[in-house]
Amino acid sequence: MAVSANYESTSPLDGKINFSGSENKDQAQADPTNLRVREFFELSLQGTDMVSISACETNIGSLHNKAVSELRNYFLGDELVSFTRALFYAGASSTITTLWQIDDETSAELMVKFYHYWQEQGLSKIEALSRAQLDIRQNYPNPYYWSGMILSGNWW
Repeated sequence: MAVSANYESTSPLDGKINFSGSENKDQAQADPTNLRVREFFELSLQGTDMVSISACETNIGSLHNKAVSELRNYFLGDELVSFTRALFYAGASSTITTLWQIDDETSAELMVKFYHYWQEQGLSKIEALSRAQLDIRQNYPNPYYWSGMILSGNWW
């Protein structure tokens, strides 16, 4: 499935995953298939071992007073608002998300390799991601191509 993400630095709860894959921010804004960060907090992901979002800037978060006051019902003492935080709140044990604008082709290749090492070869999630990153690094030595995805939460 083609997806893209929009991080909203001035209103982090309004950041969204665009399931239509539209790169046009205005078109994506009106798309009813978008899922906003605030909606991630409402998901029930209890028992979900891994959520991976291979879209740009999905691990970026903000300390934002407005968002914190809106989320008072969700948590106290954790002011960082991001896709990753929302997924953990919803019950995911671990996430793979991204730190910057990622390259579509190498990111897709990296995720295929990650799932191969984790699901088919039985490596831990952290070992599988590390091995996938090393594989990508052989053909693309620039860290932009292989180091933008990070694993958070349960590494095993």
